[in-house]
Amino acid sequence: MRNLLPPSINGNLRYRFIALAVPIALAISASLLFVFWLLAHNIVGELGARISADQVLLDKARAALPLNREYTLAMALAQDPAMVEFAQNPNDPAARVPGLETLERYRSMFRDGNYFFVPDATKEFYFNETPGSDPDSLVKYTLAKDNRDDAWYFSTIALPGVCYLNIDFDRAIRETKVWFNCNIRNPSNDKVVGIVGTGIDLTAFIDDLQKSQPDGVTTIYVDRHGAIQAHPNVDLIEHDALTKPDNLKNTIFNILDTDEDRDLLKQALQDAMAAPDKAATVAVTIDGRDVLVGATFMPEVNWYSISVIELRMFVLGHYFVPLAVLVALAVLVSLTALGVALDKIVLKRIDELDRAVSAFRDGKSPGVDEPIDDTPDQIGRLRLDFNEMATAVAAHTTALSDEVAARTRELQRKHDELLTLNQQKDKFFSIIAHDLIGPLSSLIGVSDYLKNRADQLPREKIVEYSGDLNEAANNLHQLLENLLAWSRLQRGDLRFAPVDTDLPALLSETANILRPMTEQKSVELKLDLPSEFDAIVDPHMIETIVRNLIGNAVKFSNAGSRITLSLTRDADAACIRISDQGIGIPPEIREKLLDLGASTSRKGTAGETGTGLGLQLCLEMIELHGGTLEIESEPGKGSTFRVIFPVDSTSPGPHAEA
Repeated sequence: MRNLLPPSINGNLRYRFIALAVPIALAISASLLFVFWLLAHNIVGELGARISADQVLLDKARAALPLNREYTLAMALAQDPAMVEFAQNPNDPAARVPGLETLERYRSMFRDGNYFFVPDATKEFYFNETPGSDPDSLVKYTLAKDNRDDAWYFSTIALPGVCYLNIDFDRAIRETKVWFNCNIRNPSNDKVVGIVGTGIDLTAFIDDLQKSQPDGVTTIYVDRHGAIQAHPNVDLIEHDALTKPDNLKNTIFNILDTDEDRDLLKQALQDAMAAPDKAATVAVTIDGRDVLVGATFMPEVNWYSISVIELRMFVLGHYFVPLAVLVALAVLVSLTALGVALDKIVLKRIDELDRAVSAFRDGKSPGVDEPIDDTPDQIGRLRLDFNEMATAVAAHTTALSDEVAARTRELQRKHDELLTLNQQKDKFFSIIAHDLIGPLSSLIGVSDYLKNRADQLPREKIVEYSGDLNEAANNLHQLLENLLAWSRLQRGDLRFAPVDTDLPALLSETANILRPMTEQKSVELKLDLPSEFDAIVDPHMIETIVRNLIGNAVKFSNAGSRITLSLTRDADAACIRISDQGIGIPPEIREKLLDLGASTSRKGTAGETGTGLGLQLCLEMIELHGGTLEIESEPGKGSTFRVIFPVDSTSPGPHAEA
C-alpha cells in the first residue's frame, strides 16, 4: 500500500493517516446525517427529562442567591432591637432617630435600595428609596383596614411566622414588586408590633432570570399553592397572593390543557417539596404543545422553581434504538477499516520500536526491522530521538512540579493572610456596629434629658445624671482607646519597643491611676511588689495590659472586696498576678475567653458593660512579649489572671513587626 501513495505522502505519517481517515470520516458523517434526517422530528423522553431536571436545578441556584439574600436581610432588620423599639414607640424621638438610622443602613444593603416600615400603633406607611431623604417625607400614607389595597398588611400580621413573599401592585407608590414582608415582634410577648421589609422590581427580577436562558426554556416561580409569582408574561402573575381566595388566583395549573396534566403537576410539586434537593419532572401539554416541566422546591422562601422546556429544542429523534444501531454499525465498520490500516501502517512498526526501546533499556543494541526509505517518516525519526526526548521531558516535568509546588505554597500563604484579614475586619465592624452604639445612646439620651428638663430637676438628680454621663463617657473613652490600640496593632502602626523598665515603679504608677475607679466602687486595691525588678519590656504595652486586667477585676467585684496586684520572678521569667474576690467566671465562658470573635461579654456587678476587646488586646500584646496568659476562676469566689513573660523580651512574638 505504501508504494501506491505519492512519495510526498508516503514519507509523512500524518499525510498517510489523513489519506485513509478522510474517506472513513466522510462515510461516517454521511451515515449520521442520513439517520438524523430520518429521526429529527422525534423526541427522546429520557434525555429530555434529564435536561429538564438539570435546568430547573440551575434556575433554582441562580434565583436562590438574590432571593435568600434579600430574605435574610429583611429578617435581620425585623429582629433588630432598634426597629422593635421604633415599632413600639413610633412617636418617641429617642426610638425614632436610631430606628430611621437602622432603616437607612439596611436600605443601602438591599438590592433595589428601598425599604418600607409600618408601626402597628399608627398604621403609617414609611417608604424610602433615596439616600438623604427628609425624615418628615418618609410617611406616604396611613393604612386602613377597609381599604382593599391595604389587605396585605392585615393578612401578614395575622400569620404565625416572620417573613413572607408577596407580589403586589401598590397604587399609592405606583410600583409592582416582589415584596419581602417581615413581622416585627415584641420579644417579651411575641406580639406583632409592625411590619418592615423591602421590594425587588418585578420587571428587573424577571429580566435577570430570563436573560441567560437558552431558547425554548421558560422559567416560572410559584408559591406553595401554585400562584404564579414570576413569569415572562406579567399578565399571568398573581399580584394579590396573600389576600385573594385560592379559586380566584392565577395559578400554574390554569395554563395546562387538561385536568390529567393538572393532577400530574400537583403530584410533581408534592414530590419536589418532599425532596428539596432534587427535581421532579412531568410531561404535560400547554397550548397544544408537548413540554417537559421540571420543578424543585425552595424551602427558604416557600416557592417552587419551575422550568418549562420545549423538547424539540434539545433532542432530535424519538426512535433512539434504531439510531443507536445504525450509528454503532457505521462506527464499527469505520473502526474495522481504520484498525486494519493502523495495524499495517502504525501498530506493527510501533511494536518493532517498543522491542528496540526494551532492548536499549536492558543494555542491548536495539534493532528495528525497518525498511530502508529515502524519505523516512515520523516513526523512523522517533526511534532516533527517543532517548533525548525522554530526558528532556523528565527534566521539564521536574522543573514544572517544583514551580507548581512553589506557587501552591504562595497561594496558600496569601489565602491564610486574606482569611486572617477578613476575620479582623469582621470583628472590627461588629464592634463598631454593636458596641459603640450603647455608650453613645446613653450619652445622647441623658444629655437630651438634661437639656430639656434641667430647670425642672432637683440638684441631686442633676448630680446623679451627671455621674451617669461621666460613666458613659469614660466607658466610651476606654472602648475607643482599646479600639485604637487594637486597630493600630493589626495595621502594624503600634510598634513593639522594649526597653529596660523598672517594673515595680511602672505597676505602682498604673495602680495609682486606677485608684479613683476602685475607690468609686469601694474596692480595695492592694499592691504586693518587690523593691527592685528590672525587665526589658514595652512599658506602654505592659501598662495597657495591667490597666485592662485591673479594670475587668473592678468590673466584676462587689463593694468591700479586694483586688491584689503582685509581681514575682521565676528564673528568667516575670509573673504579674491580678487576683480579685469577685463573682468569678463560669466554665463555659472561661473556655471561650481567649477565642477571637467569641461572644463572652457580660455585665459587671454594677451593670457595667464591655466588649471583650480589652482582653483580646491584652492577649496580643502578651504574645508580642513572647509570654502567655493563664486564667483561674471559680464562680462566686473570684478570678486570678497571671501574665508570664521573659525578663528579656527583645525577641518579640510572632505578631511583632520590624
